[in-house]
Amino acid sequence: MISETILALVNVCLFVFAYNKFIKFIKKNEEKNKDTWYLINDGKARYKGEWKNGLPNGKGMMEKMKTCDHSNHSICVGNFVNGEMEGIGMQIFDKGEDDDDLTMPYYKGEFKNSKYDGRGEYHWGTGSYYQGEFENGLFHGKGRQYFFTNKCSYTMNHCYGVRTGKSTLLGKYLPCPEGTVNTRGTTAGVLPPMNPSF
Repeated sequence: MISETILALVNVCLFVFAYNKFIKFIKKNEEKNKDTWYLINDGKARYKGEWKNGLPNGKGMMEKMKTCDHSNHSICVGNFVNGEMEGIGMQIFDKGEDDDDLTMPYYKGEFKNSKYDGRGEYHWGTGSYYQGEFENGLFHGKGRQYFFTNKCSYTMNHCYGVRTGKSTLLGKYLPCPEGTVNTRGTTAGVLPPMNPSF
């Protein structure tokens, strides 16, 4: 009698376990409408676009919500592979509330694992911008930076976000201040988080 009860209990547990696995599989692989917004990443972002195996995969648009731990709201448009931005894309940030932003800051260029990686350009909302190479979300390699306030343009090299070597002034412009290099390797202002942790 006891062995039959234990056997019945084991069968019920196995059934519940298998049922829960089946439900998770169905939810992960359900067909999603590419024209509908879905919350992802525990509600920290929403995505509209193509899907594969329950993850953003293909062309799409992801909106990163403004949260306590990530204060920057942004929208990413481009190609996704297994939930990460890959290839050519664009990330647009909100204008700063107390900044001197004239326009919305944005990045356009290559992504790898949702980080700026390859050729691209970052535009601050102030009119200043950087065009060049990125790696793992940082300025890395050769680039050109334009400072809107002084109308100065420099060529420069970076090594993982730190400016290295000498910068070369391009063209005939007003004298440019030296400025100090911050941890992101820029003098035009601090970038929003360059690794958009989706």
